[in-house]
Amino acid sequence: MADNILDLNKHPDWQGERTKMLYGFPKSEVLWEKYAEIRARGLSEGRGITEATEFYRQNRAAMDEGAVVAWPERFDHDELSGLQHAMNKRLLDEPAFMAEYQNEPIAERTSGDVALSAAEILGKINGLGRSKVPLEAQFLSMFVDVQQHALYYAIVAWSPRFSGQVIEYGTYPDQKRAHFAYADVRQTLGGRSFETG
Repeated sequence: MADNILDLNKHPDWQGERTKMLYGFPKSEVLWEKYAEIRARGLSEGRGITEATEFYRQNRAAMDEGAVVAWPERFDHDELSGLQHAMNKRLLDEPAFMAEYQNEPIAERTSGDVALSAAEILGKINGLGRSKVPLEAQFLSMFVDVQQHALYYAIVAWSPRFSGQVIEYGTYPDQKRAHFAYADVRQTLGGRSFETG
């Protein structure tokens, strides 16, 4: 929405300013790629980013060259600078970083309607049974959509790399059916069936 409003061709009456986390990216792509490898390995092996931070400390002058950080003091306890913090956000999810932190969303590539094939859908299945948590997951979150007569819920298991997998979902009370709409919920929170009019 902000991207559309700040487009002067579409909304010349808005005189907004795009702020960014980085006004200049670092020049040394090679060192930052090495940093990304060390960081990913440390996270996947449960050691966090300590080794990546040490690599950054040893090469900081070269890795900082060319970077312009909007808020240099914004970084976490296990980071050394605002630049490292920004680059960690970028490594976590570049499209989200560009949209949320740089206010320059990457244009979506669309070529008409996109249809997923059965093979593509099957490639997303983790192969685990319902309510089974993947080994790499460290966090669970539950989402509940509260309605007057029933609750809809989903439980997602998250890995440190922010990949999530739905491990459980359904309604309460259980409708004991795979397909239904809210209009034909049979078991309600009040313990009786109802019909919408």
